[in-house]
Amino acid sequence: MLSENHELDLIKLTKIKPDKKSHISIKDSLICFTKCKDKVCTYFCPSKVYHWNGRRIIIEYSRCLECGASIMGCPYKNINWHYPQSGYGISHRF
Repeated sequence: MLSENHELDLIKLTKIKPDKKSHISIKDSLICFTKCKDKVCTYFCPSKVYHWNGRRIIIEYSRCLECGASIMGCPYKNINWHYPQSGYGISHRF
């Protein structure tokens, strides 16, 4: 499925059953704010889980495709990520 700007919208190809508790967290938000100038997580994650709101990062964990891209892309290894508990997370609709 292509969006208006012709990019594949990965979130439409999956069914996500989010847990009530996030499986993603930031280890130290001060590192994100003071050291990370490029905010890599906001463009490295293919499903756009991470957003900046002024001085803080917002994590929309319910959009997570469980690909691990954000933890590989964070230059400060500042993202705590684990798979959601059994019965939650994604299932693909291909």
